Amino acid sequence: MGIKNLVPRLPERGKIKIGMLGPEKRSRQGKTFRMPEKLDHFRITHSDRGPDGNFVLDTEAHEEFGEKPTEVPVRLLYDDPDLNFPTRYAAYKGRSLWCSGDGETPQRLGDDGTRFELPCPCEKADPAYTGTDKCKMNGKLSVLLDLPGKAGVGGVWTFRTTSYNSILSIMSSLQFLRALTGGPLANIPLVMRVQSKEGTTPDGGTQTVYFVTIEYAGSEEELIERGQTVALTRAKAKVSIEHIEEQARKALALAPPDVILPGDETEDVVDEFYPDQRRADAGDAPPRPTRADFENAEDGGEVTAEPVEETEPVYEFISEVGEVLSSELSALDWLDYYAHHLARLKDLRAAETFIENNAEMAKMIVDSDRVGNAAEVVEDANRGARERLKPPPVQARPNDVPDYLTGDQGLLESVGGGDR
Repeated sequence: MGIKNLVPRLPERGKIKIGMLGPEKRSRQGKTFRMPEKLDHFRITHSDRGPDGNFVLDTEAHEEFGEKPTEVPVRLLYDDPDLNFPTRYAAYKGRSLWCSGDGETPQRLGDDGTRFELPCPCEKADPAYTGTDKCKMNGKLSVLLDLPGKAGVGGVWTFRTTSYNSILSIMSSLQFLRALTGGPLANIPLVMRVQSKEGTTPDGGTQTVYFVTIEYAGSEEELIERGQTVALTRAKAKVSIEHIEEQARKALALAPPDVILPGDETEDVVDEFYPDQRRADAGDAPPRPTRADFENAEDGGEVTAEPVEETEPVYEFISEVGEVLSSELSALDWLDYYAHHLARLKDLRAAETFIENNAEMAKMIVDSDRVGNAAEVVEDANRGARERLKPPPVQARPNDVPDYLTGDQGLLESVGGGDR
């Protein structure tokens, strides 16, 4: 008889990613940091990290699929979409899972260390919510890679995401594919693809969004036939996928309450998908003087403040017409809004007014050093807008006449110039 209440799970053989840590940068205070970078292709890795902090690239997989593959062949483990791709809402405070729910009933961590239920989702899951304790969708797709030389059953590659577009696309695809096959999904050859579309930012701007889909690379008729073949093979071999899935559901039910999805490593999830909470946990922000410190300081005296526990300040975002579009943005969100808003303006005068309206707020964010590359983001956005919107040089038209010829009307008429 085995040990009770252990959580069985398939070992992870590697990861499938569309992001990685960017190059190391240095902040104004001398701290080094690395911002996440989005990719327009898959990066297949091992499960261990290299010296640069990124997961080690699986060179064998990339030799097979290419340097920057936008599609990879995969197979699923179960027929039930929720077992192949479990999803949850989740919010962190520091590196502690503060709240996790299924869209109806969450488990939230109280001040006394116990968890309690309340309606789900709440306002923290709203896309317009700008607090640092934002609740995000989480999903983890487990697949077998159709990789020559690495065939085998018992280990999986995982794709982890908090992207609304990827989660919605994968969930919808799995349900549609299952409807066509009449039930079977396990062991049917499918393809994961990276796709792009134009998305809208909260301030009305546009940006390119990369997301992942899962598809069958063939016709509907072929997929229906494959489903029938799989069902017939199972019946002949007396294989019960229902029994296999029942055991998988029991394993899910035994997952501890301090992780979002089975197999999650809190350090990895927070570092990659919850950067605001990573910074809060690391205490990157230096203590700031309070209003009382300034009021009590003597002229010429140094203002000091005792280190206190505090939340990140919020910043106003002002449009080119002086309208306050938001007054509760984090530094990171403010910089994102700033760059995207400038990028969609179509008039140089409006852009200059917008830059002037937000100059004080930009200086506060840069000086606070809460985002290490804030100065670069602001400078690049300003320069890009000015170069894009500057008027083209004026070129002389054929009937433009130099000033020194305007004194002789006859000459003007002879060369076709002047008003007629």
